[in-house]
Amino acid sequence: MNYWLLYTLADGKIYNQPYLGSAEEWTNIPEGCGVLGPFPQDTASPEVLDAYANPYKYIVKDGVLVLQPYFTLTFTGGTITATLNSPPTTPPTSCDFTILGKTFTEVLTNNQATLSVQIHPSIASQQIQITASSDGCVNESLNIGGQGTTSLQIYTDSQRVNHIAPVSKSVLQSFYTSVISPAYALADLTTGAGLMFHVLFSKVLPALTGGTNPLITLSDNEKNTLSDISSAILGKIPVTMEISAPLPASGQTQTYDRHYESFRDHWAEVESAFQNYATDLENIPNLV
Repeated sequence: MNYWLLYTLADGKIYNQPYLGSAEEWTNIPEGCGVLGPFPQDTASPEVLDAYANPYKYIVKDGVLVLQPYFTLTFTGGTITATLNSPPTTPPTSCDFTILGKTFTEVLTNNQATLSVQIHPSIASQQIQITASSDGCVNESLNIGGQGTTSLQIYTDSQRVNHIAPVSKSVLQSFYTSVISPAYALADLTTGAGLMFHVLFSKVLPALTGGTNPLITLSDNEKNTLSDISSAILGKIPVTMEISAPLPASGQTQTYDRHYESFRDHWAEVESAFQNYATDLENIPNLV
């Protein structure tokens, strides 16, 4: 098997995908093109192997493969780093980062340039394409997200921090409402409803309707309903005020009913999610 590299005579760029096959001769060379090869697969040089895998990095000059200045990209801890490889004698002084149609120009120092971005957690699974470029160098692109296709935006806040965020409020809503797993929702709802039932029907209403001068007068039907709730429901409430968070015995730690403790913790998470959503609505521009 042999490698063949078809290139354009005008600029030396390798044309389309290089060929690997059994051909020993290439006779139907397109007009305006030249060919390098054959290079036997078992003896091909590292340059030929690299040019076959990455043809955009090379040009053909005077019949020889020449590696062009090219960028590589990495993304770690919110920082995009562009590294210029095989730099020319006089390397460029800056690098352009293009993200979602917006270009940021950063200084190249020791053949590296960096750009910091903060990605909103609601879009971590979305595709975020970044391109690094500079005059006379081969561009490089990198996806720093996932494979989703939600509409995104990039903006710079008053503190000069670059943010990548959604455009749609519904994306934020879906993200924050998913903070609490549906597996806990029913248990938490039952716990909260049980506490309210216990206080309302065993404490508040009896106090308001009892005695010789009740503050609230119930009809016979309402009295019957209250009586039925007291006998049929109150005794079956799994979590009540009495057992939710009893005071500790001397020298012991506070004890919580496990259902109430879960409800208590999740409520704090919901509060945080609501606050974060409100903050996003205030700070993220162009939301629709």
